Amino acid sequence: MTVEIGDSKRLELLVSACVHCGFCLPACPTYAITKDECDSPRGRILLLGEAARSGVVAPSVRRHIDRCIGCEACVPVCPSGVRYDQMLSIARRLVNKKRSISDRMWRAALLKVLPYPERMRPLKRLATLLSGSVSVRLLRQMGPFGSKLAALLLQGWVAGDLGRQADASHREGRSPSETRGRVALVSGCIAATYFQGVTQDARFVLEQEGIAVSVPEGQGCCGALSAHAGETEQAAGFARRMIDAFAPGDFDAILVTAAGCGAEMKRYPELLENDPAYSERAAGLAGRVMDISEYLCAIDPIAPRGRLVARVAYHEACHLAWAQGIRSEPRRLLNGIPGLEVVESGGLGCCGSGGLYALEEVELADEIGVRKRDAVLATGAAVVASGNPGCSIQLAKILEGVEVIHPVSLLARSLEQGGSL
Repeated sequence: MTVEIGDSKRLELLVSACVHCGFCLPACPTYAITKDECDSPRGRILLLGEAARSGVVAPSVRRHIDRCIGCEACVPVCPSGVRYDQMLSIARRLVNKKRSISDRMWRAALLKVLPYPERMRPLKRLATLLSGSVSVRLLRQMGPFGSKLAALLLQGWVAGDLGRQADASHREGRSPSETRGRVALVSGCIAATYFQGVTQDARFVLEQEGIAVSVPEGQGCCGALSAHAGETEQAAGFARRMIDAFAPGDFDAILVTAAGCGAEMKRYPELLENDPAYSERAAGLAGRVMDISEYLCAIDPIAPRGRLVARVAYHEACHLAWAQGIRSEPRRLLNGIPGLEVVESGGLGCCGSGGLYALEEVELADEIGVRKRDAVLATGAAVVASGNPGCSIQLAKILEGVEVIHPVSLLARSLEQGGSL
């Protein structure tokens, strides 16, 4: 199979920056599990370089690109500034053309459902009905497809349970008595289906801090799931819809509570660089996108914090830490809550979620998850704080007896006890 000329030239240029030093290997969660050089960034770069030179995508290229979780932990540790993230975007687009019909149908089905809240609700009900251990065990015995379907149902059930725990509908939205800023919240797709409580918590916290909040209609998915799957055109379509939804707003910042969404929206200029109708607007939107922790740490807190006594392990979402470079802010937010003992979750940085990864590479995702589970349990923490829905689902799936919660939801609990404006 032949590689498109544009992608081939771009890959050659990106690959040429790599000096094969190996600094990326210790940062790679898949290499930590398999110890296969081809499952490391350096190994994948060598494979992609050969594909670019020969014009042929070998089956081994598809296999090892598929096994890359896309955490991007290798990018900041590279001394040569290699843009592996850009390479991966091209590679995923190329390997999609080498897939079997059944694989294409499975991926297409996921992308026909998961980015759309109205289509996910029936799946949510089905997951609840079939989430029993017997059903999941039977599906896993039905081969690779059965394992993927079992993973999808299990994730749906776990997400539904998390959503019920995070329900904050009892809080009444109200305008702050002192307006210090205006922001818009991203509602998301999976977040809008399962994590509405987190959005409500974010709104509550912001209003307690004197910030006026709006949630623009017509948003939908940000495009992250499609981009992770190499479906660039679908991702671009979602991006245009988001830009249109937020275009009329009079606000200082666009806030996200999902690390994957924030990372994708900040990349809209790259995604739409060749679209004359949207390229400039994409840059304007991306420049206002902030993670909720990033924004809250940029303003002086005025709402009194109440005391919460708990040991909390902070899980650093890959698309927050590595794709956006946001590391200190969530920790500062948590450490600002009286009574909390904040510890690191330890082990491999990545939890094994990775967008569609846990539904595609089920076994490897589970192995990464087991490493993370053991590290979290070793901390003795009763709570894990995670700033990304995919991570929260994966962590709740692998951890028993440990509460998984968004940092902003912990802050909302603290503000409830501390009083209001």
